[in-house]
Amino acid sequence: MKADHHVTDIRDFDGRPATVLDAIQEHAKRSATAIALLAPDRDPVTYDQLGRSIKTTVERLDTLGLRPSDRVAVITENDLEGAVLLLSLISRAVCCPLNAAWSKAEITAYLDTLQASAMIIPRDAGVPVRTVAAASGVPVILASRDPHTGLGIRLEPQAAARRTSASDGDEALLLRTSGTTAAGKIVPLSMTNIIAGASASVRAYCLTADDKRLNVMPMFHVQGLVGSVITSLLAGSSVVCLSAFEPESMLAGLSAYQPTWMSATPTMHRALLDKAPSSFRPPASLRFVRCGSGALPAALRAAMEARYGVPIIESYGMSEAHQIASTPLPPSPATLGMVPTGSRIGTLDERGAIHAEPGSTGEIVVSGPNVINRYAWPPGSETSFVDGWLRTGDLGSLAADGSLVIIGRIKEIINCGGEKFSPYEIEDALLRHPAVSQAVAFAMPDPALVERAGAAVVLSPGAQVSEQELTAFTAGHLARYKVPKRILQRAEIPTGTSGKIVRSTLAAVLGDELIGHHITAPPGSSRRGPRDTVEAKLAELWALALKQDAVGINDDFLAAGGDSLAAMSLLLMVDETFSVQLSPLTLFDEANTVESMAAVINSTRDSAAISKQDR
Repeated sequence: MKADHHVTDIRDFDGRPATVLDAIQEHAKRSATAIALLAPDRDPVTYDQLGRSIKTTVERLDTLGLRPSDRVAVITENDLEGAVLLLSLISRAVCCPLNAAWSKAEITAYLDTLQASAMIIPRDAGVPVRTVAAASGVPVILASRDPHTGLGIRLEPQAAARRTSASDGDEALLLRTSGTTAAGKIVPLSMTNIIAGASASVRAYCLTADDKRLNVMPMFHVQGLVGSVITSLLAGSSVVCLSAFEPESMLAGLSAYQPTWMSATPTMHRALLDKAPSSFRPPASLRFVRCGSGALPAALRAAMEARYGVPIIESYGMSEAHQIASTPLPPSPATLGMVPTGSRIGTLDERGAIHAEPGSTGEIVVSGPNVINRYAWPPGSETSFVDGWLRTGDLGSLAADGSLVIIGRIKEIINCGGEKFSPYEIEDALLRHPAVSQAVAFAMPDPALVERAGAAVVLSPGAQVSEQELTAFTAGHLARYKVPKRILQRAEIPTGTSGKIVRSTLAAVLGDELIGHHITAPPGSSRRGPRDTVEAKLAELWALALKQDAVGINDDFLAAGGDSLAAMSLLLMVDETFSVQLSPLTLFDEANTVESMAAVINSTRDSAAISKQDR
């Protein structure tokens, strides 16, 4: 007998099929020769072949004693057999994909947390994976391609292929989110969640049997498995499975398979554009290009539009819900933000009230059939849910036209002396510089201001620009307190295994590089001397704080090498000399030069004198 989540009738939701296998079999009945899966150097797989292969694999899993409530950890390749195995596990048990690139500690911690009934690994898995599997105490099953069939999987149990699992019965797929602990959060998706989320993508992008997606996202990630494979199969369309993201193979795939759409992270899209030769022409079949798993900078969007000549669609989703909102696909009218596609969207204010009206701002909350109602781990995560709504951890607002404008991750918002802003603003400014190809901004601890912004960039091929010039450039586009304290140049931006940038950890990852002397005064600048006694005295104090021989009244504090320690020293000397207390934020914003600081001091003194006369 199958578990409830595999037979739940959810056809009342827009007539959707109850399971992924049902959808595949229905498409096979309509057109047995319709192509479902493709991959380099492999024969195309029809819906009929795929349905029969999944059914056979499910029967093999059943023979091994796996039950619908059993959590089965699985490591697969990003290939046809990998897709079949994952779809089979979702259809028979609780599928728990792992990333083979995780460390031994991560895999061990995840297995312990899952209390998995069994673990399936490739027969030719590397030593670390086999070692962890053997030491975990979890029964291991080796998976390999069946040489006797065109699309088949051989499963070889190494011991009793089952032990007691901790499933609550409504799970079909468990996904691990990024986190500060080895296990992260574990997201339990029911079959209803999966079908509803994938159906939202089908509707949002008007997918039909004529569509073909080029997939480079890993299948242990929600975008690879649900957003690409399952979404395509629900639509009756095709999906091309590339083994991994490599710009060269993706460019070759665009030419060879003539897809109608593709999707990747902003980092992947930037790398693809950088690697594309000047002779590259997108296939005539391409309808649109999607960007997800991160904010799409305006400069990157413009570059993609110019190169592909098709609509660029930005999507907002998460493992807990998959598809939430998306920029509309033409000919739908443009909106100020993203339109809800798979969920109801609201904002949670600081008093705990939920709002769904235009103009509201706060933490984004979502609900709907695609959204989970609990976490499988860690315990005590009930606070992530409010009155049936899931708290996303993202900050956003509902625009006048009802669309969603995302401000940024709450945990990634930078707090500089009480002024809070999103790293996206800095990234957008940096990407406007012609020499910058990729950019990421993040918070750095600061003893005076709580936090300061830091940034890392990848330059365009052949481009050269100094950190000093980039700092000056951002200062022309941003408020002073938003200007990064350091702008590192790197060969690549550190990302997680799914290709996403984890800003919350970047200050620690780049710690050694961030430490060191900043930059000196801009070269070629016209340094002006003091014009009165206040400016003259301030210039002396600035030179002492900055440890420089001389400072011009128009030199910028940050550009001249000012940091938090120099700021604290300067502000103390200003207080002692002029009896005027300035905050660090004032220094970095309205008093960032000797000239402007003198104006602030004079204004403060004048106000104090008037107040004294009035008394």
